[in-house]
Amino acid sequence: MNKIKQLMLGALCCAGILAGVHPSQAATINVSGQLTGVQNWTANNEYVLNGYVYVLDGGVLNIQAGTVIRGVGGVAPNFGALYICRGAKINALGTRLNPIIFTSDTDIIADPFDIPFTAAGRGLWGGVVILGKGLINRADAAGVNGNQATDPSVSGNHLWQIYEGLADVNGSDGKPLHRFGGADNDDNSGCMRYVSIRHSGKALSADKEINGLSMGGVGRKTVIEFVEAYQGADDGFEWWGGAVNTRYLVSTFVDDEMFDMDEGHIGHHQFWFGIQGIAGDEGMELNGQPSGAPNVNTVGALPRGRHQIYNATLIGNPADGGNDAMNTRSEYFGEIRNSVFTEFSGSNQVSSVTTYNGTVVNNLFFANTAGNGRADTINNTFVNPLLTAIDRTQGQLLDPTPQAGSPVFSGFAATPIDGHFTPAPYKGAFNLDENWMHGWTALSKNQHIKPQATAATINISGQLTGVHNWTANNTYVLNGYVYVLDGGVLNIEAGTIIRGAGGVAPNFGALYICRGGKINAVGSPSAPIIFTSLADNIADPFDIPFTAAGRGLWGGVVILGKGLINRADAAGVNGNQATDLSVPGNHLWQIYEGLADVNGSDGKPLHRFGGADNTDNSGIMKYVSIRHSGKALSADKEINGLSMGGVGSGTIIECVEAYQGADDGFEFWGGAVNTRYLVSTFVDDEMFDMDEGHSGKHQFWFGIQGIAGDEGMELNGQPSGAPNANIIGALPRGVHELYNVTLIGNPADGGNDVMNTRSEYFGEIRNSIFTLFSGSNQVASVTRYQGTVRDNIFFANTAGNGRVDTLRNVFANPLITAVDRTQSELLNPLPQAGSPAFSDWRVTPVNGHFERVAFKGAFDQELWCQDWTALGDNLHLAYNRYTAKSPLPVAQPTVAVAGDNVTVSWTSAPGMKYQVQVSTDLGATFANDGAAQLNSGEENAPMTHASNIAGVGTKKQFRVITSINR
Repeated sequence: MNKIKQLMLGALCCAGILAGVHPSQAATINVSGQLTGVQNWTANNEYVLNGYVYVLDGGVLNIQAGTVIRGVGGVAPNFGALYICRGAKINALGTRLNPIIFTSDTDIIADPFDIPFTAAGRGLWGGVVILGKGLINRADAAGVNGNQATDPSVSGNHLWQIYEGLADVNGSDGKPLHRFGGADNDDNSGCMRYVSIRHSGKALSADKEINGLSMGGVGRKTVIEFVEAYQGADDGFEWWGGAVNTRYLVSTFVDDEMFDMDEGHIGHHQFWFGIQGIAGDEGMELNGQPSGAPNVNTVGALPRGRHQIYNATLIGNPADGGNDAMNTRSEYFGEIRNSVFTEFSGSNQVSSVTTYNGTVVNNLFFANTAGNGRADTINNTFVNPLLTAIDRTQGQLLDPTPQAGSPVFSGFAATPIDGHFTPAPYKGAFNLDENWMHGWTALSKNQHIKPQATAATINISGQLTGVHNWTANNTYVLNGYVYVLDGGVLNIEAGTIIRGAGGVAPNFGALYICRGGKINAVGSPSAPIIFTSLADNIADPFDIPFTAAGRGLWGGVVILGKGLINRADAAGVNGNQATDLSVPGNHLWQIYEGLADVNGSDGKPLHRFGGADNTDNSGIMKYVSIRHSGKALSADKEINGLSMGGVGSGTIIECVEAYQGADDGFEFWGGAVNTRYLVSTFVDDEMFDMDEGHSGKHQFWFGIQGIAGDEGMELNGQPSGAPNANIIGALPRGVHELYNVTLIGNPADGGNDVMNTRSEYFGEIRNSIFTLFSGSNQVASVTRYQGTVRDNIFFANTAGNGRVDTLRNVFANPLITAVDRTQSELLNPLPQAGSPAFSDWRVTPVNGHFERVAFKGAFDQELWCQDWTALGDNLHLAYNRYTAKSPLPVAQPTVAVAGDNVTVSWTSAPGMKYQVQVSTDLGATFANDGAAQLNSGEENAPMTHASNIAGVGTKKQFRVITSINR
């Protein structure tokens, strides 16, 4: 490991740490007993659980994407089951394209019909159990039922419990195997992501089956996202206490509840889907404390069941009587909003004991045969949600996404902003046409849901006019240069794959959006639009070599607009630009990369860009990944990943990736297009290149160099170097603004400056991080450099400072978590706690584009590029939990005044930190008033802060700043 990597490799939060392994013919490895230390299970093997397998306290089980784990059948304790004991960790990090699968040893995964879709297909092995140290609520006396007791080893004498009545025995390390619970709701049991658990539910004893995923006292630092429980003989998911948060859970065709919570669970949950099959109990069972004899409930005992559930879609089975939508039971104080419940047939939509104190509002109930029960008929809606299709067969008919015009798009509550929830302006688990279950679930593989792509191949060539709709059930192949002509519109559906053919110019695939044409390519995090080579097997992260041979395999995407450009030399020089008499004001146009100035079938130029309209609209690209681009048009004229010539501010470019290209990742010539969330990685030339008076606003860019690469950024106001002739003061100037960029160079590749700011450059670069570049200067520039490069961090760049302002920038380690250029799931560009990225940042301009954030670089604690990029699909990124960018909105305080004494009061949330600040100049400046306070672990816990206003009259103003407790 080189010194730089040692310096930057921090503690990876739930990071995959397995070297990239290309799956081959799998060997079978039998696993049994108790596991200690670090265990690495890789996709080139299959693992069979023989009996109960335990990961003991201090042990770590890392499971690579694409790995299959099987459980044997039999009777307890001989059937396969996996237990993650208190103090142990599981890091099961699948991907959207390569999920991890837990299933029966009898399951032929490639055959969707081999296990019957009946009761005989459930309960074929045990399941997965995670036991943590979080708070639980067993309010009855210690030792009652032989199932819980006070634990003298835990500070505060908190309760522990035995999982499902198993024996309270110790493992080989002398610690209990089956206990869960404790004093630490911040406990970390690891990560499970893109994991499918199938055919589970063997019985431990009478009426004690294992769930698909059981979570006992699991803490909030554990990550559970994109996990499926399919055809289980008990609950899909069950929680006992703890505070773990979840997103994107799928619970289908299980025998008992889809989701079950008990013993004071306080987690936050969003995007759940469930559907009942032949049988099933309630959609959800929700207890604050254990209910029913022999349990003894104590009113007010803590922790209360204060979990929050947003955006669930649960579908019952009207043929199976007795299944209520939910059963909220003793001491329940939870909150359920923005959810859809349909086709349940129990006696009540919401049944409950008398002490129900939950909040079940802003939901939609429909076609449930029962009475409303405790569903609030004023604050909930009882109408058809217009789900596209409900089906319980293997007929590829199930589609739970809402149709256009569905009432789910009205009457929803705003989601809390607390570091976990994602804003979702709809009810239910799905937005319009966005089914995030495609690909990685048994629902998808076993032909339940409407297929996303049993793709036909459609060859595209030539010039496109009118409106064209490319859909995800086809693959489109660009044969030669394809043009969307003036007035044409190309709409591309989320999840669509577009491939470019190879060859030599002009026969390789490339897409040109001509002046006046539009592209509307709107993907989603779970269904990105992918432009790639015809040779790319997208499901195989290793098929295209991670070398020069993996770049320049097709052309790229080119958008040509009508925005202002700066070609200050005389019209017609170099045969590459001229005055355009058809444009008012005689503004200049230019030809893209020296191509011929020829007209299309509509009589208008194919390759020109530039004009008089900086607000021009060329469409939208969002959640788009452009891979392996960069074929040469001519000598030294390769196509970039995304080229933008004169593109106007009416165009939207957000969440776009350029990966392994043979030229620049992104290049801008003039225009005023704004961008956010761009990713430029492992390209041969600059990651980002701006020229000819570009004036856009840009935020959240990430780039890393691979084997080769030029500067991180090249920034021109006018074209530089002979035969170009520059004119001082010519307009438009290069006055773009860049905030929150993280660029990582390659110290092994000499000559790559951080940036090269050239002729007539007037841009502004702030709040950014630049590291590991090795050129002669950190910022190289011609004499006419007039840019503003301040409030940034430069570190471990081997060159001199060049034109970097040493007073207004910081030269310190940004504490990036891990820098890696391999396919080993190690790259983690997030700053660690204590990083200088979290101090001395400049407030972003308020102009309708920039987001107000309190950090330098592209990332806070949200790795926003992890799901939709080739960086994620091809196993570069370490997974990091999703949390909101800080600062979060302030808590809403109340202020009570008694004489000179002031009490500031507010309610708090778990995992949050609060700082009271005071101003004596009516809000112009604020300073901390006392120390920050941490939430105790309880939902909606009251907090107060005492202050004094003696001697300052009525001019003391208070606010409470909320942040995530790192």
